[in-house]
Amino acid sequence: ILLLSIFISKALFCIIPNCNGCDSSGNTCLYCRTGFFLSFNTCQDCSLKLSCASCDPYSDACWICESGFVKLGTGCTDCEVANCKKCVAGITTSCEECQPGYYRDSSSCILCSSKTDCQTCKTTSNECLICNPGFYPTNQNSQCSSCSGISFCSSCSQTAANCLVCQNGYTPNGNGGCSLCSSFRPFCDICSSSSPSCSLCALNYFPQNGVCSY
Repeated sequence: ILLLSIFISKALFCIIPNCNGCDSSGNTCLYCRTGFFLSFNTCQDCSLKLSCASCDPYSDACWICESGFVKLGTGCTDCEVANCKKCVAGITTSCEECQPGYYRDSSSCILCSSKTDCQTCKTTSNECLICNPGFYPTNQNSQCSSCSGISFCSSCSQTAANCLVCQNGYTPNGNGGCSLCSSFRPFCDICSSSSPSCSLCALNYFPQNGVCSY
């Protein structure tokens, strides 16, 4: 109750507009309302600071700059790297995060489509997150490789080295690759290309409930 009374009295007797707390005289602002910054004993609207998204109510500094700008001193300045969403703090020539559709390579932002068969990139590194159909990310996700690189694979995931559909006589083995149907179902010649359910068995055997019966 005492702390609340002190806060109310500070705000009540503060004669400075948009100030949330003055000293005991009521003439010196200690901190401003949210959305304002303190400058020479006045509270200024944060929008007066160019490209600043959030201000420090206790000083004239910008807390958070808008996208594409970087903090420099108490204000914000342009990030000099083309297609950069966020520069490294205090460094206008080094990008930390690129705009969507671009990936970060050293301090530059490069179009994701410049990566062969890559659909979606990570904006903070040179990784490909989603490859085009028929391809999957490899080599620490820095490039895309054909599903055919997975032995006996017809169709794979676009986000990982994981075969989804195998060639006839093979089925996904749970480790990303393809294995012979017979390794999962004894006496099975042909099974589902996406699961180990057998559809054609060896001579003298017949499929029943996904397995081969004698």
